[in-house]
Amino acid sequence: MDESTLVALGVQTFKITLLLSLPMLLAGLIAGLVISIFQATTQINEMTLSFVPKIILVVVILIFLMPWMTT
Repeated sequence: MDESTLVALGVQTFKITLLLSLPMLLAGLIAGLVISIFQATTQINEMTLSFVPKIILVVVILIFLMPWMTT
């Protein structure tokens, strides 16, 4: 196995990993942004208010996208 094959394999692995993780990362990012804006406007600074909805949303997205990820 030469260098170009290893580099191509590494690049392809990175692209696939990014493609598979991007939906969960974006869902967590959007949920975090919305919750942070809500906390800033209401002045509620509760850590569980930001943590629990993000985890639930990421798990739901993971469940819905699992068939796509396994193909």
